[in-house]
Amino acid sequence: MPSLQQVVVGLLFGSFLHSVWALDPSALPTGGTVVGGSAAITSTSATRLDIQQTSQRTAIDWQTFNIGSAAQVNFAQPNASAVALNRVLAGNASEIAGRLTANGQVFLINPAGVLFSRTAQVDVGGMVASTLDISAGDFMAGRTSFSNSGAAGSVVNQGTLAARAGGYIALLAPEVRNEGLITATLGTVAAGAGDRVTLDFAGDKLLSLRVEVSAINAAITNRHLIIADGGQVIMSARAAGDVAATVVNNEGVIQAASLIERGGRILLEAQTVSNSGTLDASGAGTAAGGSVSIAADNVVNSGRIAANAEGASAGTVNITAGGSSRPRRERSRRRATRVPAARSSCKPATARRTARAFRVRSPRPAKPAAKCASSAVR
Repeated sequence: MPSLQQVVVGLLFGSFLHSVWALDPSALPTGGTVVGGSAAITSTSATRLDIQQTSQRTAIDWQTFNIGSAAQVNFAQPNASAVALNRVLAGNASEIAGRLTANGQVFLINPAGVLFSRTAQVDVGGMVASTLDISAGDFMAGRTSFSNSGAAGSVVNQGTLAARAGGYIALLAPEVRNEGLITATLGTVAAGAGDRVTLDFAGDKLLSLRVEVSAINAAITNRHLIIADGGQVIMSARAAGDVAATVVNNEGVIQAASLIERGGRILLEAQTVSNSGTLDASGAGTAAGGSVSIAADNVVNSGRIAANAEGASAGTVNITAGGSSRPRRERSRRRATRVPAARSSCKPATARRTARAFRVRSPRPAKPAAKCASSAVR
């Protein structure tokens, strides 16, 4: 076991390395080569890089893709449905500390890792940030399946990621963490943790996310704030039928409030889902409540889950635990609620309202009838 002196020296050395290798405030992407479609890359100043895209899809290979805190990268695209793929090849993680802007959609792919630091400001029509790879050929052919090509790193957001109305923010990696702010009003915020993830689009709209192949110890964590009012938040860390140990953990706030004609939706999927924060798909004013759905073998809640409404019909909270085909379903009322699990005898748990936290575990293997009274819900 290391001594206290060794620990202190290690911490000091780590701090020294961070100060030595801190990102240059004027840093910009380097070594850009257009390998699909058409685009022009222009340095308009020492701290600004412009990509003028003239085709609906363009693919660019970069040696590095960093944006310093005083720098900006702007994509000028033909329309909101245009997409630019940016693949980083040199093996160093990307750090976005400044501004990334686009009127269309931007894919940033770096298997070594992607960090949006605390000063990051992203304002786009839509964005995918991923350590799962996609080839330029597949992208140009319209395919949107992303795969782990090796030891894929993490995607971490500590800054502000904003999609314009109806747009999307998607973060893909074996480990995804949000410690900042992500917004997509009327659109989609999606996090996929796995070794292969497929996104389904309709024009500039992200409709759904599917984890096709799970990753060992895949994890998604939200520690701050995600807002997709009138839209949807999807967090998936498990492929269908897979039993790998995967986790979705919410310690912050996930909000998909319903707007006048658009119900909000929150969907969390993993082997274990833990909520110690807030999951809120409530409706305000005349808007009906939305829906919160959790699908997991283990569900742990010590926070707040709500799909309420003020002057309209309330929404729903659906919890499917232990692989049961019958979700636990609760109709939310007009007040804030917590959804604990009731005890059962070898049956899927049925949610009911109390003030205490709940833990749901997978049903145990069948036992003789005399012992069946032992609860599968703790």
